[in-house]
Amino acid sequence: MSVGALGAQSSPDSTQATSSSQRSHPICWRGRPLARCRAFVLFELSALRHLTGSTLDPAVTQQGSGDRRWDQGLVSHLVYDLGAMVNVRAREAIGGTLTAGVIIDYPERLSVFGATLRYRRWLTSVVSADVAAGVLRMPVGVSVVGPFGPVRRSVPRSALMADVRLGLGDLVAATGRAMVATDGRGRTHQAVFVGVSVGSTVTAVITGLIGYLTQTVGRGDVVTLATPAR
Repeated sequence: MSVGALGAQSSPDSTQATSSSQRSHPICWRGRPLARCRAFVLFELSALRHLTGSTLDPAVTQQGSGDRRWDQGLVSHLVYDLGAMVNVRAREAIGGTLTAGVIIDYPERLSVFGATLRYRRWLTSVVSADVAAGVLRMPVGVSVVGPFGPVRRSVPRSALMADVRLGLGDLVAATGRAMVATDGRGRTHQAVFVGVSVGSTVTAVITGLIGYLTQTVGRGDVVTLATPAR
């Protein structure tokens, strides 16, 4: 048998192996373009910090220590996003997420939850740009008159939000968020946030660490360091 005949005989097998290795997976844990994944899961943890926006009236903000205070809900956010996206073209994906987390407004921890729609553009095989829009249910600050003058209270309201993300391998992303809400009393509140998001296995590791630390603190475990006797 000639070398050419052997090459012709092995060609279909090698072609099949190559196409098999390049076949798209039905669903992936980490996001990839269509050549690698037809759909992928989103599991993200985002820490967002207030950059600019509404503040409370001076009569409220100057009480106590005199620290400048933002409207309730327009401070630090720590939220999870769980969802999925489908690659509809070689470099485009659409999907959505459900959001749940807390607003950190020391000393309070208040819940926030909602849903978003998301569009992704793959800039390279690992770098992506996302835009999202949705509604979050969150506390919004209002000023009320208490026994000793104006004080801040929070009322749960629906806020419109929009996100932009620049991500790397669905592991880490720089995130910006704009938000607007009304307090039901004729006042509009708005804010811009910046922060970082982690996804996939990084989120899983951080979540496990948070859970471990929470359980340890909850049990009241104390860690002591032994020092050598003198």
